[in-house]
Amino acid sequence: MATDPLAKADDRCFSDILAQRAEAHPAKDALVVVGTDGTEKLRLSYGELGAQVDRYAAGLIERGLAGQRALMLFEPGVGFVVAFMACLRAGVTALPCHLAKPGRSTWDRLIAIVQDSDAACILTEEASIPKLTGWFADSPELSSLPMLSPSDLDADPAGIGRQRPSADTPAFLQYTSGSTGIPKGTVVTFGNLIANAAVIGPHCGFDFDTIVVCWLPPYHDLGLIGNILQSLLDGALCVLLPPVSLIQNPRRWLETISRYRATISMAPNFAYELCVRRIPPEKRHGLDLSSWRSAVNAAEPIRASTIDGFVEAYRDHGFREETFRPVYGLAEATLMVSVGDLDRPARRLSVNASAVDAGRIVPASGAGSRLIISSGKVRAPQQVAIVDPDSHRLCAGGAIGEVWVAGPCVASGYWRRPEVSAQTFGARLADGLGPFLRTGDLGIVIDDELYITGRIKEVMIVRGRNIYPQDIEATVQGAHDALKPAGGAVFSIDREDGETIVVVQEIERSWLTTANRDELVARIRDAVFQEHELAVAEVVLTKPETVPKTSAGKIQRVLCRDLYLRGELERAIQGRSVKAGPIAIRPNDGAGIPSPAPADSAGTIAALVARWAAGRELQLPPAGRTFAEAGFDSVSAVELTHFLETELKLELDLTLLWTCTTVEALSRHLVALQAPGAPAAVSAPAEPIAESANW
Repeated sequence: MATDPLAKADDRCFSDILAQRAEAHPAKDALVVVGTDGTEKLRLSYGELGAQVDRYAAGLIERGLAGQRALMLFEPGVGFVVAFMACLRAGVTALPCHLAKPGRSTWDRLIAIVQDSDAACILTEEASIPKLTGWFADSPELSSLPMLSPSDLDADPAGIGRQRPSADTPAFLQYTSGSTGIPKGTVVTFGNLIANAAVIGPHCGFDFDTIVVCWLPPYHDLGLIGNILQSLLDGALCVLLPPVSLIQNPRRWLETISRYRATISMAPNFAYELCVRRIPPEKRHGLDLSSWRSAVNAAEPIRASTIDGFVEAYRDHGFREETFRPVYGLAEATLMVSVGDLDRPARRLSVNASAVDAGRIVPASGAGSRLIISSGKVRAPQQVAIVDPDSHRLCAGGAIGEVWVAGPCVASGYWRRPEVSAQTFGARLADGLGPFLRTGDLGIVIDDELYITGRIKEVMIVRGRNIYPQDIEATVQGAHDALKPAGGAVFSIDREDGETIVVVQEIERSWLTTANRDELVARIRDAVFQEHELAVAEVVLTKPETVPKTSAGKIQRVLCRDLYLRGELERAIQGRSVKAGPIAIRPNDGAGIPSPAPADSAGTIAALVARWAAGRELQLPPAGRTFAEAGFDSVSAVELTHFLETELKLELDLTLLWTCTTVEALSRHLVALQAPGAPAAVSAPAEPIAESANW
């Protein structure tokens, strides 16, 4: 093992870490970029990466941006890493954001972030400027901001010097995915980053010889902090895959781990599920996962079935059960709060399911039991208290309570939101001890292990994405005049394949006798798919004043969910509520389906789509109905588009199913693309829906 001259924590600082690395080990590989086809596209040493960051940082300083905020709109890749590290070095507070497909919701969120943060500029790649200029043309708030590319910020770094910001200086703002209203920016300081690195590094197995494979979006905390920043801090090699590659071909992730002999790779629970269900045994040949020491499993409830299924599927390929590293964390605590022990299988408890629902842990086995998986131990310098959320008293032994977190990893609050920050970050126990961060998650600590059992907060987690119910409710109620404003509740239910979304929506009284149930359900599903790239598992249409509210008129989503599960919601239109078909991820990925040659008719294309869907056990929508109505979400949309690309030898926009929303429209479009004189390829943005599809 090579010696790391910057091993001491007090010698490491994110503001100038690359300058120190470039000086100490200029030839050591820092970043490798792998394309969706699996080929290596770029390799940068610490010396090369450090030089690029220094020139970029010097340009930021020359432009007078030190102390300002900068909106970052990059495709995942080296450009993002250079710009982000340059912001840290120059004292510019970065605002990493998802470069999404154009649309009103995208602009509204970006405008809200710009206004909340007083962003001084937009940092992006030169190739993205024409596209962004066109997208932002009708938005004065966005079009008025200077748009700067690396060539605009290439300056002599001779006088840049070493930067040592104080521990409480903001490093960047991690904005929420956004509930209706203004997104909140979590202020992550330089001190938070170093404190959380002391949790991530040793307990996830980082060192100077570590090789990380990362497909996670870099604008999300697990991708940015847990993979990229931790790798650079420890002098490791980080191999970057495009986020969409996991959905297109999950084997690519495992191939990359195998090829580069990676020791660490991180993912939410659903990614491991994909690798079991989408990669049949005959397609696992040649994989060698024996180098993988830390398979971090985060961001969703960790399922024993996932661990067991993955271990069984890849045991013969060198994967070990003790490689799984369960973790728990949240952006407000920078990233990680608890981490499982290295080289030890995750702890499990078999408990009485009814007792858990009632707020207690009672050991049990057999019928009526539930298996819960530990999220590891709470690691110093952090502390966790399990608290009764109403009385603010510590829970007695065996009682489940809200997880409260204290310590230097906890962020300083939300940007310019003192009242909301005080509620979330300033909680105190009944005896005055504090302050604590209120997580909104329910759990218990047993034998020093943290078990997460549920949530009291209303945020939903679907395939790793934080989804705010207010956003979905607003979209639903705007889908048709018959749907009553402020008369709906959206919540998630936990099923074997993950969390799925249920919509309960009141119908206006004047529409009760005339509304068409099927049309309303179709409108709702299509609106949620178009706006949020999500599938709705079930729509329940109810009479006015059915959805429970507080005396102040606030929707009681948790109570509504309980009524739904007990079957006690009164439906406004007779008949069963309409459920989407199962979104099952199956091993058959289209192999063996013959490709039409050429697919020269809409009927031929429709037949190809139908055979793909049959291999997934998905129902296609009836004639004239949309993919959203059949339960397609962003994952299944990307999968189908990738399959059609491969079969028809076309390059297709990954947002294809958002514009060709029916089988008929999709078939006509693809036939037109293959007509004589049509362009050979359709240009697609590099990762237009990476966040929603993968994180």
